[in-house]
Amino acid sequence: MSASDDPPKKLWDGNFTLGLGGSEGNSETFDLQFGFHANRKTESNALTLGVDYNKQTSKTVTTAHRLFFEGRFELLTDVSRWSFFVHQTIEYDEFDKFDVLDATDIGMGYQLIKTETTTFVGRFGFGFSHQYGGPDDGRYVPEAVFGLQFERQLNKRQKFVGTVEYAPDVTFFERYRVRSQAAWDILLDQERNLSMRLGVLNRYNSLSDGARPNDLDYALMLMWKF
Repeated sequence: MSASDDPPKKLWDGNFTLGLGGSEGNSETFDLQFGFHANRKTESNALTLGVDYNKQTSKTVTTAHRLFFEGRFELLTDVSRWSFFVHQTIEYDEFDKFDVLDATDIGMGYQLIKTETTTFVGRFGFGFSHQYGGPDDGRYVPEAVFGLQFERQLNKRQKFVGTVEYAPDVTFFERYRVRSQAAWDILLDQERNLSMRLGVLNRYNSLSDGARPNDLDYALMLMWKF
């Protein structure tokens, strides 16, 4: 087979996750967790997109309702471990002090470890966050951003992924946001690309203004890869 007859290289991959839980009887609860993540990578750039949604109810009363979106575009090079990125996050939380918090930052990344089974990337940059609703409605906050991303293929059926991001207000360092996320994937059916994922997403805001500063979402979900 000639090079021209080779099948085209797959550019996109990703997954859908779904978790359901609840109880009936003395207590009536329902928990819905949904996620979608996609990645597109070429020799010169990489695009990652992700959405995580969580809604919990108790006796038909909503007790938690959150959505988190993240997108990153990264310029890559074969001759250096350095990269340049543009990063965007959007958070919606019905029970937080704000309705929507969006943050945008740009910066540099560096591959600390890059092997067939392990990837470890450090990132730093600058940007701003902006709130809709709440006491800081319309305010733009200048922020520094520091982050780490770790991926490890433990074996043929198990994989671990973890990220952490720290974003302090550069005009008032006592004000900061921390977001950390971790997932453990276990392959259930290779032919159908079906896995089980144990995932955790934690968000912390130092200035909560009466609301709880920490939001923790965790779930055991089914994951279908494409």
